[in-house]
Amino acid sequence: MKNNKVRVTLLFIITFIAGLSFFYVVSKDIFIERDLASIHESKLSSLKFLSSDKLKSELSKRIKIYTIANEKVVALEGFSSQICKNFSHVELFFQAYGVSVSGEASTLKITSTCIPGQDPAEIAVIKIPFEKLLKEEARNAEFKFSGYKEVFELINGDEWSKTWILSQIVFKSATESKIIKVAQDSLSNNTPIVLEF
Repeated sequence: MKNNKVRVTLLFIITFIAGLSFFYVVSKDIFIERDLASIHESKLSSLKFLSSDKLKSELSKRIKIYTIANEKVVALEGFSSQICKNFSHVELFFQAYGVSVSGEASTLKITSTCIPGQDPAEIAVIKIPFEKLLKEEARNAEFKFSGYKEVFELINGDEWSKTWILSQIVFKSATESKIIKVAQDSLSNNTPIVLEF
């Protein structure tokens, strides 16, 4: 009786080890090792050592604006969420196309918390509830909406323009800022980054 228990236990241990070995061999062929997205060289993970000119040249490729339901979404694609460790906020400045008050361009400033997105390697998208925004009276003021981390500020404006051109991005912390001016001139080959309501 004792002999049978030892044999069964020994057989179980041998089968278990054989199963683990088989799983290890098979899993090496099935699972493919890949680089983490956050350390992939195509992502901008540090702004400190990049010149504004280098960043400007990357912007038109990396910033995407699209519409989902009743909101516009600004995606900073290719910007690593590692940037958020140094800069807690992102500010986007859009100038109204063809609109000015007393000779000064109307500006829409959008301030958002810099946090990782659904893909933890990238910065979370910036959402603009444009239908809610357009219902507000156009005036020099800040606008906040329930359920949104973003704060919207109309500067030098008395009407809501339908077309806005990105002019500047600021990555900000309590102690420092990295300003990227997106000057669009007629001699530049860069296509303006346009937000349309």
